[in-house]
Amino acid sequence: MFPIRLVSRYLLPFLLLLAAAGPAAAEKKPVYVGLDAELTYTGSTSAQAIRMGMLIAMEEVNQAGGVLGGRPLKLIARDNKSLPARSLVNLKELAAQPDLVAVFSALERIKTTQTVRVCIWPDYYGITFRNPKTHQLTGIDIDMAQALGQDLGAKVEFVDSSFAKLVDDVAQDRCDVAMFAIGITPTRQAKLRFTQPHLASDIFAITSKTNRRIKDWGDIDKADTVVAVAKGTLHEPVMK
Repeated sequence: MFPIRLVSRYLLPFLLLLAAAGPAAAEKKPVYVGLDAELTYTGSTSAQAIRMGMLIAMEEVNQAGGVLGGRPLKLIARDNKSLPARSLVNLKELAAQPDLVAVFSALERIKTTQTVRVCIWPDYYGITFRNPKTHQLTGIDIDMAQALGQDLGAKVEFVDSSFAKLVDDVAQDRCDVAMFAIGITPTRQAKLRFTQPHLASDIFAITSKTNRRIKDWGDIDKADTVVAVAKGTLHEPVMK
């Protein structure tokens, strides 16, 4: 996906190829351009930027007289809810639209580049772990990401992220999907789409066997007790 300035830069030349002198654009049948993107959440800034950039570019073309003898451009936007399966449905529906000349879609980008970008936290042992010696990635979600790539006919490009950066990395289009055993919370649900849960885990506290101060959970909830948690994880609000 492109930020707004790049959308105008790349879309406008494409549209100008169609432009031709003629009557006012509003007097003739529209020519449609499709957009398949995550449009539900306001936090999905990259998709909103693309939509705005497309509308600005189309307005410029329409003000200049439209395309193909004066026909106005009109945007048809479809929300894919961040689901590849939904994108496929959207693309089929858009393809059936008469007078549609182009479609902009993250799934189309994946198909064109044959690459799906997956955000991971590479320190999550058993889930998305990068061996510090071999630099090889292993874990449940690494395997599932590779399976997703096979389903999409694309290679997987892993992008390092973390729970603290998760929302920004997805919303700013640094990756197409995030996969590192991400727990579902109301805060995250307000900005991200989740699949059906495939993993459940509990919270554990770890201390040394020789620690005389901490023997059970009750000993933690006392003044002057220091608890270390990873920023942005489920543990942070729990321990607070």
